[in-house]
Amino acid sequence: MFTHFLNCDNIKEWFLLWWVNPTNWPDEYPSWSSVCAVTSWIIWKVRCKLIFDNHLANPTEAVETIKYYLQKFLQDDTTSRNLSSLMCSSNQQQTLVVHWSFPDNGVVKFNTDASFKSVDLISGLGIILRDETGFCKGGKSITTWACSAEHAEGLAILSAVKWAQDLGYKQVMFEGDSQSIMYYLNGKASGLGLGWRTKNLLDEGLSIAKHFLSCKFAFVNRAANQVADCLAKKACNGGESDVWISDPPSYIFDVLNRDLYAVSSSIGPSQPSNI
Repeated sequence: MFTHFLNCDNIKEWFLLWWVNPTNWPDEYPSWSSVCAVTSWIIWKVRCKLIFDNHLANPTEAVETIKYYLQKFLQDDTTSRNLSSLMCSSNQQQTLVVHWSFPDNGVVKFNTDASFKSVDLISGLGIILRDETGFCKGGKSITTWACSAEHAEGLAILSAVKWAQDLGYKQVMFEGDSQSIMYYLNGKASGLGLGWRTKNLLDEGLSIAKHFLSCKFAFVNRAANQVADCLAKKACNGGESDVWISDPPSYIFDVLNRDLYAVSSSIGPSQPSNI
């Protein structure tokens, strides 16, 4: 593998070899172009951390981060191909069902999301709070500034953690559809792939989370995060910041009830509505 670039005479040849798998490259491995791209990206992130944070990363940490993203790429690619095969099957139609779910008894769940406009750096944050019956206990839509979509997602999760603390909850769960952020919060990734601003926000959230009796962070599909998404988009597209307790605005009634209907249908008897 490491002799793949030895015969390059110039930078152009070196770069073109990114797109050619080395001899005897196993089929089950990620493509060579993926290996080159991910490795270069993580090295660049390590250099950024040294320049902007004065943090010299451990080489082992960088290697583990590269392996993590390559494994994730391989899993996503396999899932995508398997799903395509399912959808193209003429013998049987399969539907992937993804929806919001009830938290455990005694636990309150905060779903968070963010919407971002790169043109003017305006961002909308959405937070929705529900209990184990699906009852909407509160929500927030926040208009603010952010440096990137990732930064906005970090602001959303930190806002939710702070709000949970302010409300005095002891057993909490936070869901979001940003996989890189939720993986970092769960200790599944080192954070080298995250911007330093985002990482600082998440570290602050983790520090606060230590004071809860129990606290979980979970990644969910966007289809399971529709209410928070609706609130975030409203805040990002001209809506004003808003907060309420147990009295949600009318524009999210339909999506709240869709969540209740979906989860109730999947487990049998219907649950009480929050509207």
